[in-house]
Amino acid sequence: MSGATFSPDGQWMWNGTEWIPAPPQSNVLPESSINQEQVSSVANQTGVNSNQLAQVAPYFDQNQDGVLQHSELQQAAMAISHSPTAPVPVQNPQPAMQQPAMQQPAMQQPAMQQPAMQQPAMQQPAMQQPAMLAPESGMNKKMIFAGILTIVLLTVVFFVWKANLGGERVEPESNEIHGTWTFCEGNCVAEAGDSIYNVTFAKDGDLSHPQWPVPGYQSTSWSIDQEKIEWTIVYNSTVEFQYVGEYEIKNDVLYIAFDTINQNNNGVVSETETALMGFVAVREEPIIASGYDIATFSQIIEDNKPTPEWFLEYLGMADLADEQES
Repeated sequence: MSGATFSPDGQWMWNGTEWIPAPPQSNVLPESSINQEQVSSVANQTGVNSNQLAQVAPYFDQNQDGVLQHSELQQAAMAISHSPTAPVPVQNPQPAMQQPAMQQPAMQQPAMQQPAMQQPAMQQPAMQQPAMLAPESGMNKKMIFAGILTIVLLTVVFFVWKANLGGERVEPESNEIHGTWTFCEGNCVAEAGDSIYNVTFAKDGDLSHPQWPVPGYQSTSWSIDQEKIEWTIVYNSTVEFQYVGEYEIKNDVLYIAFDTINQNNNGVVSETETALMGFVAVREEPIIASGYDIATFSQIIEDNKPTPEWFLEYLGMADLADEQES
């Protein structure tokens, strides 16, 4: 078994989706701080060797708090299961902190778009159309009215058709995903060091997630495409990745199962299928009202059983559906 994957010069480390600056030895956790039960749990969930995960995990204390969170263990598992697909960066890791300077061309876009501000001059013929309507003949007025009515009717038909295109699972207004949801790390066992954390889905599409803090990452966002949910994480101006999967909201419980990871590395797009990224979350309001802890979190999920069949099938637990109801 081997540890983390480093570049030949030792300055870069592969995290499963991209090369990141290798952590200094002072940030590598000692073996004694590794929770073997958590490691085994994540290894089983992700299909990697638990001994190898235990060797790689100490390099992934991303928030440098001396404790490996479930999300950090998942990132370490991804580094094992996804071999490097991008070349090692040629520049020294230190200049990477100067990313804003590299993004200056994007800041200069308004200057490049100055020709677009001349569009009103190009559109003058269209602006002069009312002059063509000056003759107030009854025939012209009827033709104009008929044209407007036709456009309105076609617009209504289009939006009705589009609304029905998504199939049966249309998210009702009263059951939106907007707001803050509480997730749980590991197997939700407080004694094992597991904890709960919040993820916020803002109405403007922003995603607030402790695993991908902004700043740190360039942006984090979410969207819904019919019955699919998409999380897009922009690391910098050249690297971004997207999680895509199915979701369902049942009362105060949210079920998410990501089955695809898309990565865009400097224009090179790759797609990876996964079947080991299932999450269950609870609305923040009821868990705060009853007690913000793992016990309350687990009880709310228990009260909302049975778990959706498609989610159990995703986790490979469909055979246990009858047992969980009892």
